[in-house]
Amino acid sequence: MWFAGVDLIWTNYHPEVLYGTNYDGVAEKIISRPTDEVSNSYSVILRSSKGFDWKKTKISVDAKYTHFESPLLLQEQILRYFGNSYSTNLSFNSSPFNWMSATYSGGLYISKSKMQFGQSTPTIKTLKSNFTMDFYLPEGINLRMKAVHYYNNMNNKDKSFFLGTVDINYSIKRWYFSLALDNIFNRKVYVNSTSSDLRENTTVYYIRPRIFLFRVRYRLL
Repeated sequence: MWFAGVDLIWTNYHPEVLYGTNYDGVAEKIISRPTDEVSNSYSVILRSSKGFDWKKTKISVDAKYTHFESPLLLQEQILRYFGNSYSTNLSFNSSPFNWMSATYSGGLYISKSKMQFGQSTPTIKTLKSNFTMDFYLPEGINLRMKAVHYYNNMNNKDKSFFLGTVDINYSIKRWYFSLALDNIFNRKVYVNSTSSDLRENTTVYYIRPRIFLFRVRYRLL
């Protein structure tokens, strides 16, 4: 069966006060100013999904376009801020064999903005992908392999980032046993860069090094 849908979204916002920053060459100060400016955002979302009897396969995809324009208080001046963003997401799952299944999900995001009477800001491109394979082995043993990929063109280093995990588990009656190798590639740091209102922000996440994890659970009820 095939499903499809379309969403049209309009958001109108009238802030009474704008907050911004003012840099005097030494320090950056937060400032505010009353305003009668209006912020608008327009979005179009397309969605579609399709299931197949063949190999129990399902595919889903959606795409979104957004145009926004809003006021921005910068250096004691109220300016108009314009932008466009595009995003698309894809998910896929299938069971080609009774003893194996595969799942993929990924999303691409692109954003471009500019100031009134100013130059355009750098284009932001981010990509996230998740891929999982499950193997259902004899005697109730399950093996899962998972890989995650991130891409961010604003990062100065490590624009592409990979994580990987292998997990083997076994259940018997009320007992559950799991042995996992986490962070296969032994990545130590993940950096995520974003941009908003002409400000670039970088967040650093520290990751637990490569490690073996053994878990035991017992279900009481």
